[in-house]
Amino acid sequence: MNRILSVLAISFFLFFSHCTCHKYKKNALNIQVNVIEKLPSKKFIKIAGNFYTTKIDLFNNTDSTVSFWSATCSWEGNWVSNINGLYLYRDCENDWPVLEHLKSKEHHIYEAILRVPDSLKNNKVIEAKLGFMLVKSKLPSTAEDYLNETLLYNIKQQIDTIWSAPFKLSN
Repeated sequence: MNRILSVLAISFFLFFSHCTCHKYKKNALNIQVNVIEKLPSKKFIKIAGNFYTTKIDLFNNTDSTVSFWSATCSWEGNWVSNINGLYLYRDCENDWPVLEHLKSKEHHIYEAILRVPDSLKNNKVIEAKLGFMLVKSKLPSTAEDYLNETLLYNIKQQIDTIWSAPFKLSN
């Protein structure tokens, strides 16, 4: 009887250990942010703040393709920051939703300009994180629906946010 209970206990443990690991792997996206250089403020006359060129790598560490909604031009809308006023800056027009596919073990590189608000200019070093909003919902009917409903709802509710490791900016 003890032997049967031992076998059942070990089987139970192995089953749930396997399930937990498998579940974790399905969500294993990773973000790496590399700050390249600080840009001269005179390039951005109409917008206050400090600006940095950045390279952001979104890695798919899973065993399957990850699909998510983004935008053809304003893809930075899928990104949030843990600091108020710090955001990815991009000027674009003619934008619409697009379903992106990131294959297993591959990564996508985003080159962007990161804007740091003037309110942080007295900080010599800023430690920040970027979060990627993994929008997996149904097809938006229009670009406006994507922006106003799906993306903003996910940001507000913090649904499917994958955070980068902290990175530092020197002011």
